[in-house]
Amino acid sequence: MIPIFLRWGVPAVVTVLVGTAAAVLGNGTDMPPPDLRARALGALRAAHIDWADVRFDLRDAYLIGTPPSRSALESALTLVADVQGVRSVSPTVAATDASDTFVFRADFDGKAVTLSGRLNTAADLTVLTRAAGVPVTSTARPATDAPQGFADLAGALLGALVTLKNGHAEVIGTTALLSGEAPDAETSAAIAKRLSGFAVKLTITLAAASTPPTPVVTPYAFTVSKAPDGRVATAGTVPNRLLDARFVALAGTSVTNGTTIAEGAPADFAEGAVLAVEALTLLTTGTAMLSGEAWTIKGEARDALSADRLRSLIAIKGKPERWILALNVPIVAAVPAPQPKPKQPAADDSAARAACATSLAALAAQNALVFKPGSATLLDTSNPALDALAADLAACPHADVNVEGHTDTDGEADINLELSVARAEAVIAALIERGVSPDRLYAVGYGETRPIASNDTKSGKQANRRIAFSLVETDAATP
Repeated sequence: MIPIFLRWGVPAVVTVLVGTAAAVLGNGTDMPPPDLRARALGALRAAHIDWADVRFDLRDAYLIGTPPSRSALESALTLVADVQGVRSVSPTVAATDASDTFVFRADFDGKAVTLSGRLNTAADLTVLTRAAGVPVTSTARPATDAPQGFADLAGALLGALVTLKNGHAEVIGTTALLSGEAPDAETSAAIAKRLSGFAVKLTITLAAASTPPTPVVTPYAFTVSKAPDGRVATAGTVPNRLLDARFVALAGTSVTNGTTIAEGAPADFAEGAVLAVEALTLLTTGTAMLSGEAWTIKGEARDALSADRLRSLIAIKGKPERWILALNVPIVAAVPAPQPKPKQPAADDSAARAACATSLAALAAQNALVFKPGSATLLDTSNPALDALAADLAACPHADVNVEGHTDTDGEADINLELSVARAEAVIAALIERGVSPDRLYAVGYGETRPIASNDTKSGKQANRRIAFSLVETDAATP
């Protein structure tokens, strides 16, 4: 089985970067067949995957392109991996805005070091392993955008890191961070002296050997907000002070810190908080808030493209079922497009449309399209209904269809409206994957405004959480 290493990020330019010490120092057996790229491209084009290009480093492949969905990327990776002669294919995402920052991390548990993020070359791994002097494991991806002098800086950081009882080192762009628990004051002073000669900005937070117990907070609450003038502020609780410096590096501006340290954070709190700060870079003003384990982002998007990027960022890097988005998108005046000519229905179009409408109504009545609570993620149990829906639409190819999302009255009305649109879009994406032309499908969200049952009962709410369908009215053909 060819190894496929998959990591999602912002869906901008997806670049698969691969390379190991064996590949860099490989012998003649690593030389690729001369037609390897042509055969890989042929496999992609034969599957009608036009968004992806493929490049090779010896026999290790990388993709370049913008995938329309998670499943589209997975399909492209599988196709390339199955081409004879390909050794591996593994994506990492080079994203826009704050997400394209070079990040390198090292964690020390008192016995071994774990590396993650990015490394310039396989040779860097060898240098860092020697500098650590303890067992080192790495999931870091190859990259070419490390700051100048990265190898020397990272080596010094690791050398200092392993003198702690435990700790964390990180390089974010041109900011270097080190935190941990020093066994004594002499070790703390020695680390500061050892790292004082580096030009890269250094933030060191060293805990004393003995510290008072950290309070435990339930439910955990955290807020990060962005003002119209671009200032960013945090409030609530965080598990450690290392996150403060990460927020500054990712936000690209000073951050007013109003947080306190407390335990009880969700297991993936750091990832969620960093994602929230990244999301605010796509807003002119807004707030991202954690309550318990649920995140909510409200605010004004810079433009429609930024709003789409934010939704994709959450869908790919976060857990969509735990994120609620309520975004205002500015309306930009546009030159009216020429009115399209009325569609010319087929001779038997009326009968076909009537049959199509009947089939769609029957399928909608089953209410078999089911989502994860509070999210636009379809459950696998919806697949039979989606297959049947695609088959019904194939039987009436001249009919355009409104896919209509509806919710119950739980939660805020504006969030329910956003959720209903997102669910309609998710159904359309699933139909497109099943061969339905996207030109025929239109997403419409009504939120909680069109109930078909009482929202005072559990069964009524379940009936109101639905996807409905209606045929788009077409003008009659001109004689």
